[in-house]
Amino acid sequence: MFSICQNRPVHSLLLLCLVVCLGWHCGPPSDAVVARFGKQKILLGEFKIGYLDLLKKPHVLDSAELRENFLNEMINQRLIAAAARARGLQNDDKFRYRVDAYRDKCLRDAHYQEIIQPQIRVDEEKLREVYSYITQQRHLRHFFFKTEEEADQYYQRLLDGESWDALAAEVIADSLLACNGGDLGWVYWDQLEYEMGLAAFRLKVDAISAPVSSSFGFHIVKVVDYRIDPLVSETEFDQRRRKVKFMLEKKIGDKLAADYITAMMTAKHLQVRTDILRILSQKFMSPFSRNPSPYDQMLEAQLTPAETRALENKFWDYRNATLVIIDGKPLTVGEFIYQLNYVPFAAVRQGFKTALDFVIRDRVLTDEARQMKLERKYPAVRQKAVIYEDYLLQTELRRDLVRSIEISEAAIGDRFERDRNSLYKQLELGEVRDTIYEILVQEARQRVVSDLIAELRSQQSIRTDYRPIHTYYDNLKNASTENEN
Repeated sequence: MFSICQNRPVHSLLLLCLVVCLGWHCGPPSDAVVARFGKQKILLGEFKIGYLDLLKKPHVLDSAELRENFLNEMINQRLIAAAARARGLQNDDKFRYRVDAYRDKCLRDAHYQEIIQPQIRVDEEKLREVYSYITQQRHLRHFFFKTEEEADQYYQRLLDGESWDALAAEVIADSLLACNGGDLGWVYWDQLEYEMGLAAFRLKVDAISAPVSSSFGFHIVKVVDYRIDPLVSETEFDQRRRKVKFMLEKKIGDKLAADYITAMMTAKHLQVRTDILRILSQKFMSPFSRNPSPYDQMLEAQLTPAETRALENKFWDYRNATLVIIDGKPLTVGEFIYQLNYVPFAAVRQGFKTALDFVIRDRVLTDEARQMKLERKYPAVRQKAVIYEDYLLQTELRRDLVRSIEISEAAIGDRFERDRNSLYKQLELGEVRDTIYEILVQEARQRVVSDLIAELRSQQSIRTDYRPIHTYYDNLKNASTENEN
């Protein structure tokens, strides 16, 4: 329907734009070694991949201290992951599904870089038009249709004089949305997909758009009202143009990618297992009670761990069952579950059919990326998969360590007596027992993990070289300052 990315926090945004726009070529080579321990080493390129994910998080700002702390955390993660492998945790089926799904996602990123990125063109006229839109808001209503034919029919009825509100009862199944005419509220341009955004922001108040396509289907948009910020100067435009260009290129790229996969799908032969489809569709929506968030697009994994576990609990017995056959290649229920992590959550919330459509399209792109041997051409695919695998392994080992923690009643009583005069005046032990228990559990968890890290580090000769890291990011910051000036 529309992508939600309103009110994104500003946190090294220009730095992130420069990292992408400069193609990572700034300063030391990516194969520079920044850490050695035992037989392992961490390259600058691997550091940049993980550090970029950190910088994407709200309120995280780049600094020399943050870089050094992050490198040491990467070392800790590698050491714990190696210990997890020694325990055989990598042999778990759920672990393999997660890693395979993430590697497929990285392959699709490489496919985008290979096929879509070279097609993206932004001219000065379009840049200025979009810049004017990001200082505005539109109050929108919309009708959504699965097919272009249906959208055309209702558009013609609107042109023939039928009222928007009267048609809303026919078009919109949800009674509340039908009553308010498909109201989307106040929307920024960058919340909408590319064509829908241009169509909506080019309209005058009370005007309606011709049917416009999105990755979900087709829409007719009506503008109820608009707001505009004060006009900005030419100087302000020059200062912000890189950020606007980056955002516009992303929107155009998304549109080109959607068109590319739509054309590919017309030549694909799909065979659906209707019996398995029925089982999944009946229980699919129950784990997803939350609404799409403004921050969903900032997250790589779209499902929470609890949502993934809920899907596992419901459908794990069917994991090996074939859900769809795409040109003779099966997509299993297990693969579907974990590929959902990389489907936009707004699409997942649309329902099982929409989510499955996205997963099928992603599988088609992944298969083409494999046929093109993009994993060889783009080393980041393998590097990111290794980093993610290490992250999952060390996370699971940490969980194993804390599962065995037990807190005795004597320990709770001792802590109560110790803190009674300062924290628990006039309270009885029974009133604060659960609070003390949780405090002791958290302390024990931190202690057991810290002890493991200390033990693992003591067994290694660890050498770090922060200079390539600082040189790279200081160069980026200098380039950022020059562009701002």
